[in-house]
Amino acid sequence: MKPKATLFVAKGCPFCAEAKKELKQRKKAGTLCYDFKCVDVSKNPKVAERKDLHAVPMVEVGEKLMTFNEAMGQCKL
Repeated sequence: MKPKATLFVAKGCPFCAEAKKELKQRKKAGTLCYDFKCVDVSKNPKVAERKDLHAVPMVEVGEKLMTFNEAMGQCKL
């Protein structure tokens, strides 16, 4: 079973669109190491405030918050 992770994104963020595209590609290729759910903080700004998010895309695994690139770097290809 893969660890659960949350991908925080925002509407209009070009990096978020690229992150979601990469997730789809990795899922299709079988190289995704987390079970992701997406949260759009532009639709729910209280989440960004509660998590103290100052940038997106960000990933939360357990209680650890990291950049999308850092999270993907932990996946063994």
